[in-house]
Amino acid sequence: MKSWLSPSTLRELASTLEQERDRIGWSLRALAEAERRLGASQAEEGAALGPPADVASDLAEQELDFGLEEAARCRLAEVEAAQRRIGDDRYGTCERCGNGVEVARLRALPWARLCLGCAGRVSTPGPGPAGRVGRGSAAGTMSPRRAGRARRRARLGTVGSAVQGGAGGCDALVTRCQ
Repeated sequence: MKSWLSPSTLRELASTLEQERDRIGWSLRALAEAERRLGASQAEEGAALGPPADVASDLAEQELDFGLEEAARCRLAEVEAAQRRIGDDRYGTCERCGNGVEVARLRALPWARLCLGCAGRVSTPGPGPAGRVGRGSAAGTMSPRRAGRARRRARLGTVGSAVQGGAGGCDALVTRCQ
């Protein structure tokens, strides 16, 4: 199926995807360097024998770095999937209904797989029954702590650990970004 986007819009969005891929690559390199420095610092201090507060601080920093790296790798996979869709002339077509994804949506989220209508029908974290935070159904509620993490990830513009259909468990988080 040939993309319905104009050639100039397609070039603009392809360029945006390329810039995002480069930005994510830079972020991954920076995170790797931060992890290397943290490891060196721990080795110098003898982290296992250091003060408990230092060990806790290092562990918290390491956990944050791992989370950011996981989110960046997931976003990179989404960007690369969008670039493949450009090459396959499927970019800009909703994977659910087959209609065109709105240009404004693609400019905001160039890796979007779904049109705005289909994305609105995807189950996302939000207020659940009886004021509980959840996915909007009694079967899919999440704890306030988990919901807080999901909100922080959304504010950071991150998604989970894998793209739809891939290994890992961020299918629900990926669909939120579409």
